[in-house]
Amino acid sequence: MITMLDPIVASPEVDQRAAGRLSTLDGKLIGLFTNGKLNATKVLEMAGEIIQERFAPAGFVLFEDNIGFGRTQNGELEWEMAPDVGLVAIGD
Repeated sequence: MITMLDPIVASPEVDQRAAGRLSTLDGKLIGLFTNGKLNATKVLEMAGEIIQERFAPAGFVLFEDNIGFGRTQNGELEWEMAPDVGLVAIGD
């Protein structure tokens, strides 16, 4: 006997909104999140270079961990200061 399962599950309705857009990255601390897989860190380094060409950020914080779908990433306890904005690269 084969049991068929429906992979679609109705989730509870949650009011979610995108964070407000920053008017500039000048003076902002940029958090860079990578799962450490092939080219993920390189992509973030390149994005950082572009940001530095266009803005004057306060700095960058690199956070490397096994970030992926289905896992909540909560790294604020790892930082001395929480970043103002974050970029994520998952290389696969």
